[in-house]
Amino acid sequence: MSAVYPNENEKVGIYPTLPTAPPMPPPYTPVDPAITVPTRAEMEDELRKVEDEIATLRAVLASKQERVAQLKRDLGVYGLDVVKDDIRRTAHSVAQSKAFTTVKSAVTKQWNNVTQTNAYKTVNSNVSNFVKSVKSSMNGNNSATSPPYSQPQAPPYYGPST
Repeated sequence: MSAVYPNENEKVGIYPTLPTAPPMPPPYTPVDPAITVPTRAEMEDELRKVEDEIATLRAVLASKQERVAQLKRDLGVYGLDVVKDDIRRTAHSVAQSKAFTTVKSAVTKQWNNVTQTNAYKTVNSNVSNFVKSVKSSMNGNNSATSPPYSQPQAPPYYGPST
């Protein structure tokens, strides 16, 4: 038994047509006209070397941190602090990665575009009004700006008489 796939003309209306990725921006061109082609080549070469050094240092640091964590586990020092530190380092390295920053930037830009649409503003307003009406009906009031429930009072104390 084989799966039946829709023809190209049958796909229209089934699958959304998503926009393509925006084109990559042109490479940075220096503002300073005094930079000559050989100087630019030297600067690009130095940039590549420094970026390679940074990558190497990050790799060495990550290796050393892993070794420290392993030694702590072997010594029985492995506790909640080590776990927190491992998670913190992993989250930091993910947040600093080029892939994460690129995706975060694109998602933020798209979300800002979505929040500016009339459809989003209408839905947001309707949901906000709905939440206010539910809160007011739960409070027993018809006003959407009613105060929240009052704190219950403690029952009177009937202790031993003196």
